[in-house]
Amino acid sequence: MKVITVIGDTDSGKTTLLNYLYEFLKNDGADIMQFKREGDKKDDVVVLLYWHSKKIVICSIGDAMRYIKFGTELAKIERPDILINALTSNISCQELKDLLSWVKEDEMVTPIKIQMAKFKKDYDAQTRQKQEKFQQILGEIEKQ
Repeated sequence: MKVITVIGDTDSGKTTLLNYLYEFLKNDGADIMQFKREGDKKDDVVVLLYWHSKKIVICSIGDAMRYIKFGTELAKIERPDILINALTSNISCQELKDLLSWVKEDEMVTPIKIQMAKFKKDYDAQTRQKQEKFQQILGEIEKQ
């Protein structure tokens, strides 16, 4: 199982990026097996899907450990090919690694860091960065 983690501050665009990824995969024919809206604003997703014969779990909730645990437990049960999750910078990477102790170290992809909060006033730069990070994640999925 490959683990892809999107790291950023609160309100930096992690959820937006992973919702964008989910919508892309869904519109590209993914079979949705489980779907749940979560988080305080109910804009986060925890989803299990099949896309191009790959089993994928996406958990966009990175701001609270209880939600992160939900996504990692789903992955532990379902054993997807790819787990894509979010992590707020106030939660350490070590805490996430501890939750994923059952995953082999070489399956952890270098975290994808986003800092879109710096671009709040520059829509073009924010959109460009989202597209670049989206392509980076999509590239990792396609390599699997």
